[in-house]
Amino acid sequence: MLCDLQSAAKQGQSWPGTILDGMTRDDAVYFVHSFAAEPEDETHRLADCYYDGIRLSAAITRGTIVGCQFHPEKSGPVGLRILQNFVGMDISSVNDLSVYGGNEMKISAQAL
Repeated sequence: MLCDLQSAAKQGQSWPGTILDGMTRDDAVYFVHSFAAEPEDETHRLADCYYDGIRLSAAITRGTIVGCQFHPEKSGPVGLRILQNFVGMDISSVNDLSVYGGNEMKISAQAL
């Protein structure tokens, strides 16, 4: 299924400095799953999609950790831009990954 990206933050907010930098809410990405990731902390949501009235977590982030529920490699030109953004992310300031210890990103799965 194709699903339009929607900002999980305030209405109209873009995604500068993230894998979704340069995307718009009209850009569609490709999903093919029967489960959806549901972060316990709403601030970890980067983007959502709504499919048949169901809110799906499309992308999540915390610090330099980022994940997509959709398939960028199957999302055409939009997916190629997302992959290009991912490869170009600046993580040079992250020297000690132990800062994430004890503060895991908690996610549960929801069957669709």
